[in-house]
Amino acid sequence: MIRLDQVDVDADGAPVLPGPASFTVQPGRLLGISGTSGVGKTLLLRLLAGEAQPDRGAVEGVPAAGEVVWIPQDNQLAATLTALENVAVPLVATGASGTDARDRAHDALEAVGLAEATHQ
Repeated sequence: MIRLDQVDVDADGAPVLPGPASFTVQPGRLLGISGTSGVGKTLLLRLLAGEAQPDRGAVEGVPAAGEVVWIPQDNQLAATLTALENVAVPLVATGASGTDARDRAHDALEAVGLAEATHQ
């Protein structure tokens, strides 16, 4: 479980997030963050992955390196791979077997309504 408690980050002396962030992510859950450009979505993901530290508040339960997989907002998908393969690559890179990675990637695509795009 990862917990953010009253987390905020400053840039040039001003808070980056629209307000202190507090929420919990349960193990095994798929998390999506949406919002307009510049509101701190990528920053929140970096905090959850342990790639950034808050200026105020606390982030608890940050997984060890390789246990969090996130897809940045810029297009870093490999055009020569299918959707399934693009999702499976980071799983294999963090130690999953090919079969496990394919199964988990399929489940993830299905969970977000993209099962029909698996082989595209």
